[in-house]
Amino acid sequence: MGTEPGQSGEEVDEGGTEQPPAIRELNRGVLHPAGGRSVADFAEVFETLGHPARIGVLYTLLEREECTYSALSRALDAEDNELNHHLRRVVESPLVRKTPSTDDGRKSIYRLTRTGVRITEYVVEMMETERDAIEDEYLDAEHTDS
Repeated sequence: MGTEPGQSGEEVDEGGTEQPPAIRELNRGVLHPAGGRSVADFAEVFETLGHPARIGVLYTLLEREECTYSALSRALDAEDNELNHHLRRVVESPLVRKTPSTDDGRKSIYRLTRTGVRITEYVVEMMETERDAIEDEYLDAEHTDS
């Protein structure tokens, strides 16, 4: 009889599937199990960064410290459906918090968390410092694929 996932002493993900060796090593060696975080948690943050509109939201909040929905809408020139979708994604992440306005409580205010500030600053810095290298590699790959 085979063993059930996890009975072999291997770590399993939330779905009960054994994790690949590289993921187990990252969880143990880099993230440390006692910290309560996993590679999957970080992958969710990276997914948040996976769309230009969401990076635009984060950058706008970094520059302005806080924004209402209407201020973000103007800054990003975004349709309501699109902005709602992307705001929901960033608010579900550990990067942005949505709180009621102190003026009247009817409007929401969006702010970066401390983690959101650090990650957004890092992303902006990386975009600035690695722009040429990324463009060169992208262009090189474009020419070698044809």
